[in-house]
Amino acid sequence: MAKDEDSINTLKVWFKKTLLWLHVDGSTAVFQRPHQKLFNLMENAYNANQSNQVWRYVGELEELTQTADPAYRGEVMLRCAKISCDLENLKEALRFCNEAEIKFKTYPHLHAVVLWMIGCIHWVNNSHVKGIANWQETIQIFTNEQQNWSLVPEKVKWYTNVIPMLENYLEQAMDSDTLPAYKEGLHEVYNGDPTALKWVDCQIHDEVPAGGFGAVGFEQPELNLEISEVLIEGTPYKAYKIREIETDPPTDSVVIQQKRKYHTLRIKGDSMNRATPVPIEHGDYVFVLAQTTANNDEIVVVEIRDNDSRATVKRLQRIGNRLILIPETSDETIKNLPEFSRDYSERELSIVGVVEAVFKKKT
Repeated sequence: MAKDEDSINTLKVWFKKTLLWLHVDGSTAVFQRPHQKLFNLMENAYNANQSNQVWRYVGELEELTQTADPAYRGEVMLRCAKISCDLENLKEALRFCNEAEIKFKTYPHLHAVVLWMIGCIHWVNNSHVKGIANWQETIQIFTNEQQNWSLVPEKVKWYTNVIPMLENYLEQAMDSDTLPAYKEGLHEVYNGDPTALKWVDCQIHDEVPAGGFGAVGFEQPELNLEISEVLIEGTPYKAYKIREIETDPPTDSVVIQQKRKYHTLRIKGDSMNRATPVPIEHGDYVFVLAQTTANNDEIVVVEIRDNDSRATVKRLQRIGNRLILIPETSDETIKNLPEFSRDYSERELSIVGVVEAVFKKKT
């Protein structure tokens, strides 16, 4: 049976939707800057119907991530598989998926996701026995993960919803001998705690009439937006200032400056639960002014430039041209960790931003 247009389009939808399963905790992929740049170029080239350029960027991504962490490399390969599928080159899509499957061997959930994708390709290629095997293995791994996450009700709920749906898809495929269409449902994404950076660009412009038309300009007056409370996932949080911004008149609210960019980041762990002037505790959100520099003694978000490009929130101290990351915590074991018992050169750390405020859930 030839691969018809409907089957290809169904497969494209499956690739798009199944990629969301990689981050069922609500997180999003955070790629290193060179890789994200290539993804952007690749998407632009695809939208401009420049397939040769797309394949060029795919090749560069494949080469650049040769020595990356296995899970990181695996996700990059999956995204290369998706663009290959979008270009209807299923041979390359399968190759990239097989590469990702190898990288995800020690990550059960990720392994299950890529196995499902491989199964989808097999169905379109009429390799139904292989497809059944892949899909059955996915369902078994998800069943095991459901049991492993028994202490995290939100994740158990996701697996509880998705497993019977996948079993139903498998039955549909066997009955019709075709890849069943993806249907929107609870298996799309778990609405848990977001860990992705959320960018905000806040500007206050000049007046605009709300009655009749009138003259208006878009000059930027010396005005700033101020916030005292925010909603995150529908839950109210109170904003507490960490860093003082001079305003006239003074305000206790958190100030969002013109033409500056900010992000929010959920805190995991207790390494700053004794921070001053406000403790930064597990489950809080920090409001971060995006910039690549910071003054001595400010609380910052930094990336440690190693193979994993890890990030952390800590107090920054400068001694000459050396940098020290200070945890302010009640947990002595954190203070004694090697990464906080040494200093860094400016080449080893990349400052993401300075913490302006902390958002705490209202009780």
